[in-house]
Amino acid sequence: MILNAEDCAKAVALVEDGRSQRRHLTSVETKNQLHQVLGTEVSVWTVRRRLRDVDLKACRPASGPKLLRRRRVARLQFDLEFDTVEYYTVY
Repeated sequence: MILNAEDCAKAVALVEDGRSQRRHLTSVETKNQLHQVLGTEVSVWTVRRRLRDVDLKACRPASGPKLLRRRRVARLQFDLEFDTVEYYTVY
């Protein structure tokens, strides 16, 4: 089934509302949610394509431990002291 502009706008609004509460919604879950709410049957690829068209891209959440405050401060301090001119100078 092809989504018309109105259904596409409703679908994007529905996804944007849902993503604020549940960020890791898969395209299959989004497709099922659209079927329940709008009563339209669309493919997973259509969902992905329409979301990509409005710059809602899939991404993985950051994994691993968070950066400690003292480490962030040390990185910032290094960046402020680092001489980029010397770094890019070719000998």
